[in-house]
This record gives sequence, structure tokens and C-alpha cells, in this order.
Amino acid sequence: MEGSRLRSIVGERATVHAHHHQGIERLGGGLRVAATAVGDDVIEGLEDPTHRFCVGVLWHPDADAEGSGAALFRALVSSTS
Repeated sequence: MEGSRLRSIVGERATVHAHHHQGIERLGGGLRVAATAVGDDVIEGLEDPTHRFCVGVLWHPDADAEGSGAALFRALVSSTS
């Protein structure tokens, strides 16, 4: 989503490895939608902008060692230094 931390990490569109049969129906307080699936608008990413680094994804960044998954791990590591 525009203005999200996740978008700044992986870009406007990302091909991800998602294999889930459940989804998020209602966000907890303070969370915002950061990414949705093309076609069905299933929430694929969320974040809490009040924290230094609080990003959640409903896909498998560990299955993408060279693309959006690697970018997400690099962003996490650099947020700790």
C-alpha cells in the first residue's frame, strides 16, 4: 500500500510465495494493511507504524532468497543496527 514500510522494502508489486488457507478478517488495534493479493484483496502484509520495525507477512519470505524475501530480511537486519 502506498506509504507503507513494506512497500518501501519490496516495491509497489512483488511476486511472493503464499500457500495459506486462512487469512486476516479483522486487524488488531494500531495495525494497518500494508499489502493485499492481486485479484482477491486477501491481506498479505500488515504493519504497526508506531514501532521502529513491525512488519508481518502472510507469505514465505524464506522461500525467496533473492527477491522480495531477501529484501525483507535485509531491512529487518538493518533496523537493528
